[in-house]
Amino acid sequence: MDLKAAKQQLFQHLSWEVHNQRIIEAMKRVPREEFVPESQRQFAYQDRPLSIGHGQTISQPYIVALMLEAMQLEPTSSTLSVSSSCIASSISATI
Repeated sequence: MDLKAAKQQLFQHLSWEVHNQRIIEAMKRVPREEFVPESQRQFAYQDRPLSIGHGQTISQPYIVALMLEAMQLEPTSSTLSVSSSCIASSISATI
């Protein structure tokens, strides 16, 4: 499956689980494949954590969406990410 089709399938699945459509739209704008090594890019839009090397992983998309939904962010919200998750920070900045 190519990345475009995999991305579409992932976000269709997430839209069944996540009620805040702004989160889904923000996640679509962040290119997950750019946050993983070349060897993992074919798996970028699978709903699972992926190795990013050095014993670290990029979080499962569903978990990122669930955490963001729990934050109840509004367009005027400000966030400060105190973590090593650069993708979650990128997404919360675009909601």
